[in-house]
Amino acid sequence: MFYFLGLFIGDGFVNINRNSHDIYLSIGKAENDLANFYDTLIQKVFNRKCIHVHKDKENTRRFTHKELALILQNEIGTTAYNKRIPEWIKQAVPSLRYAFI
Repeated sequence: MFYFLGLFIGDGFVNINRNSHDIYLSIGKAENDLANFYDTLIQKVFNRKCIHVHKDKENTRRFTHKELALILQNEIGTTAYNKRIPEWIKQAVPSLRYAFI
């Protein structure tokens, strides 16, 4: 979970509208190994399948998870402009902080 949160802080964002609670991760177009790893991580941790959103310069992944999207929105933020590292991550045991980094 902390590894996912580190990826999200660095390259993720949340999009919430009336009917959807989507979590995105933007991955470089040439980073296929990371994209495949992320797909596996999301399936294993959240039991969700990623949707591949291919753009010209990136290899974006999206999955829907209402509860997680709301937690991310409240605890971390939704975009590059408002994301922050919460105290509970800063105060976690070293092994979890390292996973986050």
